[in-house]
Amino acid sequence: MSTPDVVVVTPTRNRPELLWRAVESAAAQRDVTIRHIVVGDNCPVLADDGFTARLTRAFPHVTVINATPLSHPRVQNDYQWARVARLRNLGAAATDIDLIAHLDDDNTWDTGHLSSLVAALEAAPSAEMAHGWRRLLNDDGSPFYIPDGVDPWNDDAEVGAKSYALLVDAGVVVPGSNVLRDRIHFNGVLLGRVDTNELMVRRRLFERIPFPEEFSRWKQKIGLGDDALLNYLLLKSNVEVVCTEQVTVNYFMGGKSNHETYAPLSPVAR
Repeated sequence: MSTPDVVVVTPTRNRPELLWRAVESAAAQRDVTIRHIVVGDNCPVLADDGFTARLTRAFPHVTVINATPLSHPRVQNDYQWARVARLRNLGAAATDIDLIAHLDDDNTWDTGHLSSLVAALEAAPSAEMAHGWRRLLNDDGSPFYIPDGVDPWNDDAEVGAKSYALLVDAGVVVPGSNVLRDRIHFNGVLLGRVDTNELMVRRRLFERIPFPEEFSRWKQKIGLGDDALLNYLLLKSNVEVVCTEQVTVNYFMGGKSNHETYAPLSPVAR
């Protein structure tokens, strides 16, 4: 019996040790066959032929695409989440594999992550997306516990306190636990908490609703991320989503999906 095929997409820039760890994590997935597309954001590490050769020799299922201003000028954008979305979409479009998952270079998966998502979609043929839950970790692998009244993803203390209260009411945050039981909405209110590392989509959904690549000035001002906006579009379009209710993502705090490393690209040379 053949195993299901899944394409995994990882955007990256200048974090070779973390990238290697993420690729190892994807390669360790059980009961699936993966093709892993690593997409560089004008990444000097991926421009190093020696490093790329070592990576693809160790992991033959990996394909490397390094998006530079000359090779992929449309990827260039000063707003980081628009650029990251374009990298994700570029990787997903590189194959015709039906099932698409995403793994940021600073996170890892439990070995049963992808197979649990596949099983959830197989059990719900009309569903177009499945997701699991994540455990929050410090850099050293120890549990990260969200402080009472704080939303670590919101820099405004007052707004963050309200967000924290809502997340507790919704059961996303359980005080004293480092597990986020993510969901898109709660009682008709958009939570937008399904993280990119947790989800798997069918290709037909990706072709209809890819990661949003355009952000209004207002969305940029409030710092709206690509995954939060995708959550909104999925809710708006009444996309059927299923949850495994399994904690299979190791989410390391502090990287903010390459907040520091995704520097604006240089202008295209004319």
